[in-house]
Amino acid sequence: IVRDYDVDLKIPVSGFEALSAMESVRTSMKMRAGQWERRSSLRHQDRHTISLASQLRDAMPGSLKSYLIPILILLAVTLPHLDQGDFRRDTVRYAAVGLHMWKDGSLLVPQLNPEKLYFNKPPMAFWIYGFFLKIFGANLVTARFPSILAAIGVLAFSMLSVRNLASRREAVVSGIVLALTYEFFRRTREISLDFWQLFFVMLAVWL
Repeated sequence: IVRDYDVDLKIPVSGFEALSAMESVRTSMKMRAGQWERRSSLRHQDRHTISLASQLRDAMPGSLKSYLIPILILLAVTLPHLDQGDFRRDTVRYAAVGLHMWKDGSLLVPQLNPEKLYFNKPPMAFWIYGFFLKIFGANLVTARFPSILAAIGVLAFSMLSVRNLASRREAVVSGIVLALTYEFFRRTREISLDFWQLFFVMLAVWL
């Protein structure tokens, strides 16, 4: 009888011993497959742990302070002289529509005046601006302040969206660039319906 030996298992293969050798091979393969699955699971857990650690680092006070830098820059270029100027172009029209919706009109039917309906724009932004104008009075600061709030929201969700794709540093840098973009912060000097539309768009992008 000629016997052959498996190099790894050292099990003789001949006659009835072949069945035992095959069973040993199957057992060895199952063990190796189990070890591979455990290693794969550990690698997945490690990646998940790293992701959680990154999120926890972002939640630390020091990390939150870095996200405040672009917001403070935006406030620095928008708040000074906020009461200067006057109502111009669309600002006066949108202010009239929003204020009328809260005072004398209907929240569901925008009106430029009691005789003229105004369905040119969606009503939600008019609700926001009209509410501020009714509570704090019809003046430039009150009319512009909701635009600043919308700009802060756009800036924050922009940084959070970038953070989902890149590092915290890159997210903060992108926020600084956006905050210092002239066409971005210039819009806070008027009643801008586009800002609130962009706010919800960036919220959806982040989610």
